[in-house]
Amino acid sequence: ARQRRRRKPVQPCADRRPISMAETQFTSLLQRLEAVTTRLESMKSPPGDAAADGSLAPMLQEFDQLLANQVAKYVMLAGKVGAPEVEAQAKLVQAAFEAQREMLLTVSECSKPSPAQLAQLCKPTGDLIAQVQAAVDRRSPSFNHLQAMGESIPALGWVMVEKTPAPHVNDMWQCGEFNQQKIIMAYKGKDETQVALAQSMKSIYVALEAFIKANHRAGLEWNPKGSTVGDTAGGGKVAAPPPPPPPPPPPPPPPPAPPAPNGGSGAPAAGAAALFAELNKGGDITKGLKHVKKGEGLDRPVPASKTTPKPLAPKPAAPASKPAKFGLEDGKRWVAEYQVQNRDLVISEPEVKHSVYIFKCTDTVVQVSSKVNHITLDGCKKTAVVFHSVMAGVDLVNCSGCTVQVLDKVTTVSIDKCEGTTVILSRQSLEAEVVSAKSSELNIQVPGACEGDEFTEVAIPEQFVSKMVHGKWVTECMAHTG
Repeated sequence: ARQRRRRKPVQPCADRRPISMAETQFTSLLQRLEAVTTRLESMKSPPGDAAADGSLAPMLQEFDQLLANQVAKYVMLAGKVGAPEVEAQAKLVQAAFEAQREMLLTVSECSKPSPAQLAQLCKPTGDLIAQVQAAVDRRSPSFNHLQAMGESIPALGWVMVEKTPAPHVNDMWQCGEFNQQKIIMAYKGKDETQVALAQSMKSIYVALEAFIKANHRAGLEWNPKGSTVGDTAGGGKVAAPPPPPPPPPPPPPPPPAPPAPNGGSGAPAAGAAALFAELNKGGDITKGLKHVKKGEGLDRPVPASKTTPKPLAPKPAAPASKPAKFGLEDGKRWVAEYQVQNRDLVISEPEVKHSVYIFKCTDTVVQVSSKVNHITLDGCKKTAVVFHSVMAGVDLVNCSGCTVQVLDKVTTVSIDKCEGTTVILSRQSLEAEVVSAKSSELNIQVPGACEGDEFTEVAIPEQFVSKMVHGKWVTECMAHTG
């Protein structure tokens, strides 16, 4: 029988120890965390980061879509309405958006700068905003077009709002929406190009607000991994501001204290006692005084007083009044400007295509004998307009104490930033719309129920109350009872 050989058991190495279950689980957990971190980093980069291959950041691509669609459509329609001033302002608006696009390119490439550097980055856009507002001309027939964009273009200042900048865009658009609605009301059903232009204005700011909510909801999203604005050259970047000046020198030392009076201790005590004894006499202290006339006891004559009244400063001269103007301009518009206490202005034979523009008149009466297209009162005081009928409407802007009376037909009366206005309607105009904003003391007079009855005056409310009803805000006129 063969003998079996016994194998010697393998002895473990002295430096090798068994791996515990806890270490195995910990190693597995670390590997899983690293995998999750890698996936999260690859899913989405910061909103402002540019792609590694040099392509534009998604934020810039969305802004380019706004420029190519909404802004470009507005500029195209502005060139079709036949008003050079509207087209020129539209190109300034386009330049302002392009300037902001250059700033957003800096935002995608740089880390957050100092407030002074941010102000320098916003300066090109701010200068173009000022040019857009300067293009507004109250005398232009396209005043509503110019004013609508001039009031709303400050929406591009959202880049200076640190938290929730999107509502700023909506607030600025509401400032220009009043004039935009005037365009729609005047041309609806008559000129669809004008209506489309007014609607394109609103679409710009709706798209801008959506862009901000998607990319900069809590303020500008700078690139935390980018370079500083001061270190980046070209491309619209600005250099770092110079160091502050050295501090001023310290103030001079205070003057030395006055020396203490010399004298013994007994003499001041005796003088003080005598002084208090005199004061205790009360009203008898003045009995020993002698009345002395002016100059008495002097060995020289008393000089006369040399004080002369100071001459009054000349009052600033009143500004020179501009010459009054009244007549037909360009065969389209009747103009009455700078008239003072003139109650005999009559536009006797206007045509339906004519408009009437009354500017800076005081205590004046203007009569329009037949139907015209539009009437505007701008910056007038105590001025009255009596007209037959208008086709588009009547506008009052920045007026005080003015009266408007229609003899036949009017559809719309718009009142903006006025006080003490009175509107007198005829029986044929009782269905007219009166649109008011930022105005006070507005009264409307309407004829009585029967012919020959006196006119009835109705005050338009100025105070309103808003409250939540069934999940919606409801606004009602303030009613005082009691």
